[in-house]
Amino acid sequence: MLKRTTIHIFGLILIALGVALIISQKKGVFPWDAAGLNLVDLFARINIHIEVGIASLILNSLLGVICIAVTKNFKYLYSYINIAIFSLALGLINWALGLINWPVSDQITVLNVVMLFSGLLTIAIGTNFVVFSKLVPSPAEAAMLIIHEKWFPKSIGLSKVALEIMFFLVAITFGAINGNVMSNISWFTFIAVAILSPMIQITHKPIKLLFGGMKNESNEIK
Repeated sequence: MLKRTTIHIFGLILIALGVALIISQKKGVFPWDAAGLNLVDLFARINIHIEVGIASLILNSLLGVICIAVTKNFKYLYSYINIAIFSLALGLINWALGLINWPVSDQITVLNVVMLFSGLLTIAIGTNFVVFSKLVPSPAEAAMLIIHEKWFPKSIGLSKVALEIMFFLVAITFGAINGNVMSNISWFTFIAVAILSPMIQITHKPIKLLFGGMKNESNEIK
């Protein structure tokens, strides 16, 4: 159980690192992360300063409540441990990356491309770590599974697309309130959504082999 927990936490930290790397380049983010950044701006409009980690905590907590309300299953209360770890890691890493004086340019630079796709790769690897730990899913993963069970039982892919559309609607709603509908949404947002799943699949096998070397008496990580 200790090994599972360690792998799970490490996976969450990797995902947070990937998200923070993408945010640092200011070229667009995933819809759910855009919603978080737009929530930061929304609070700023009423002179309340919150960090992106706090925004993530608020949104994921609300999503967790929705998952519990829809399923009437209180096992998703455990997902709040995920929320706390991820939000803390995201806040700290985002703060640390904010100390770096990144080159500012309206054009896409080689550095932007390297950092953006490094972020995607890190998220993909972290996601596989979380999956292989076989512990409680995050609110976003739980929401995708709920959509899969209730509306798209034959396609997990359509379930993920539906979830991303919902997140996109939340992001543009916050953006519209702030006066910029597409705030933190760009071409990269759509590319990221399109290629993250294939990247998770590509990194799945080598990570599975890694965990295979860690097996002792069973086919699962103890």
